Amino acid sequence: MAVLIAATMASGLICFYLGHRAGVKDGIKKADKFIMAFIEFSNQFDAMMKEINEVLKDEIERLKGEENASTEQFSK
Repeated sequence: MAVLIAATMASGLICFYLGHRAGVKDGIKKADKFIMAFIEFSNQFDAMMKEINEVLKDEIERLKGEENASTEQFSK
């Protein structure tokens, strides 16, 4: 059993070393760049959605004010 475990670990180490030499380093760098770009996009998206939310709140308040003004005008 110990021989099988040792052989599995050795083959895993060899595969890891070959994969690392074959470009895993570049893949990790690309993934890091992608993650950073996604975080930047997410922050910009959140800021844009916050702005849209504020505009919508202002518009809702304006419409409520117009509705109240029109109901007051008709009630007189």
